Amino acid sequence: MCINHDLLTKEGIAIPSSNWTIDDFYNISNQVTKDTNNDGVIDQYGYYGFDWQDVLDCYGLQVFKEDNCHLDKKEVKEAFLYLTKLKALSNDYQVSSEDFDQGKVAFCPLTFAQYRTYQPYPYRISKYTSFKWSCISMPGTKSNTITTHLDTSLIGMSSQTKHQEIAWEFLKMLTMDGDIQQSLLDNSKGASPLKKVMLSKKTKEILVKDTVSYASLDSDVLNRILENTLVEPKFKEYENILEKADYLINQSIDQGTIDNDLNKIQKKLENELK
Repeated sequence: MCINHDLLTKEGIAIPSSNWTIDDFYNISNQVTKDTNNDGVIDQYGYYGFDWQDVLDCYGLQVFKEDNCHLDKKEVKEAFLYLTKLKALSNDYQVSSEDFDQGKVAFCPLTFAQYRTYQPYPYRISKYTSFKWSCISMPGTKSNTITTHLDTSLIGMSSQTKHQEIAWEFLKMLTMDGDIQQSLLDNSKGASPLKKVMLSKKTKEILVKDTVSYASLDSDVLNRILENTLVEPKFKEYENILEKADYLINQSIDQGTIDNDLNKIQKKLENELK
């Protein structure tokens, strides 16, 4: 989660700690959402880009499997009710990325790839120059601290290969060799699954390179975040189901009928999985 330091400081709000909760997120968003120039229009906001997938992560919920989905249950309804309350703070105004860029928004979820893209000089000069910002883990519930969504890249071996032994050794080399994994981190915007790579001196240097002191993401903090993640499902129809779910759930939330619609949405999605 990206945090606008200047906005919180202006409002007299302490920067959240890494173990903050969704209650903290809501309360701070509520506190900063206001009409700052008294023209009758809200022009400062709590968040941008926090959606239904993010709130499910914050509650530690995974609802999609290869043969079914689990939307119509108490915990999911509670999560979506929370999101509905959060959206209501801005009177249903659609906060934009431009609002965030201009320093009018307190919070914005970022992927690690986005963080690494936005941080390096000189891109930073044209992006996020109007306020100080940094990142911490996503908020969780009191009973859930696994709040970060992890999208993984997988590698496999064909069952038809005529060179199983050497193919297997090649896969192990690509995924387990520290030097290779370090080079991937150096030349891409992702993270390595190897703890020794994420905590290496080279990684520490990468994370602080060309960043301002208040915004660098410490490798120890990043490692703790990566150790508490929800791994994105990997099955054939997942992207298709996610796209349909995104449309149906957002439509229902916008119409204010999500609590009553979940059973119907679940049945539609399960039919797609059959």
